[in-house]
Amino acid sequence: MSGSSEVDAAPRDEQLERRAAALRQQLDAQEAPARELAAIEAELAAKAADNLQDAAERRVLGIVRAIGSLAANAAQDDVRLLAAAVAYEQAMTTLNERFLKIRTLAHEAAALVEAFGLPAPDFPATTVPCQRGVVAQAQGVVAQAQPRESFFISPNLDRDNKRTYDEVEGEGAALITRRLGVG
Repeated sequence: MSGSSEVDAAPRDEQLERRAAALRQQLDAQEAPARELAAIEAELAAKAADNLQDAAERRVLGIVRAIGSLAANAAQDDVRLLAAAVAYEQAMTTLNERFLKIRTLAHEAAALVEAFGLPAPDFPATTVPCQRGVVAQAQGVVAQAQPRESFFISPNLDRDNKRTYDEVEGEGAALITRRLGVG
């Protein structure tokens, strides 16, 4: 009996094996689209990751270029700012020097009038640089260079409290020196 049951079991086993193989084929055929889809999706994901990496690298390169450009512009801004400050300082220096020259010449004239007994001349009114409206406006725009607040030349006096006129410069000094017989 045991031999006969083995013989009967053999065709049954073959049949089961064939059926299992057919089902495996069916399952394999059914799963093939899923595997292909998974492979395609993996390839698409890898391509998307590569594209994203490339985009990130391009953006970083763009940022590096933008920062380089901005940094170069910032250096140019520094140059322009310094040039503007220098121009402001030069304009303020010219204004102050002109005011100083006016006051120096007026002082020289007053000294000549005093020394020679001349009539006092009339001079046009001048405004101290720090009191000029345009100076205040310029300071509001660029508060770097400071205007001269005032300028006053004190008469030089000797030990006897007598005026020496040593503070006077230019041709007036030579004339006063000759007038006083000094030197």
